[in-house]
Amino acid sequence: MMKEKVLSQESLNRMEELESLLSSHEQLELPTEHFFIEGVYCRRVFRPEGTAILGKVHKKEHLFMCAKGKIIVLNAETGENPVVLNAGDIVISKPGTKRATFAVVDSIGVTIHRTNALTVEDAELELVEDDPGSPFGVGNKLRVGVLES
Repeated sequence: MMKEKVLSQESLNRMEELESLLSSHEQLELPTEHFFIEGVYCRRVFRPEGTAILGKVHKKEHLFMCAKGKIIVLNAETGENPVVLNAGDIVISKPGTKRATFAVVDSIGVTIHRTNALTVEDAELELVEDDPGSPFGVGNKLRVGVLES
């Protein structure tokens, strides 16, 4: 198991630059599944080969797992260096974490969160920082006016 470092302000600035670059391309709404049991929210996202994702800042510690395939993660254990996660690898994400990922092959990423929320809306309100600049809203749904490729 690897531990992910919380991003510095410099790293967050770099992530904002990456977000600007990625937002200049067409956006793809990825298949996302949500699971709730008492005290736990789990999100599973299918990532086609070649897909880059820039997540939102997380408020609470949680687990991120590569459940299938191979995912390159920026700003994980090695600081500014990318980390390659293969199926079965798990990262502990600390509060303040913002992750950028790239699917080397068709992959599945899973996050597991502690929460008593019972809806995606309530879970996201509790677990992630609001990001009005993101092309994605609640549940990884494309916001109105964003192109889908």
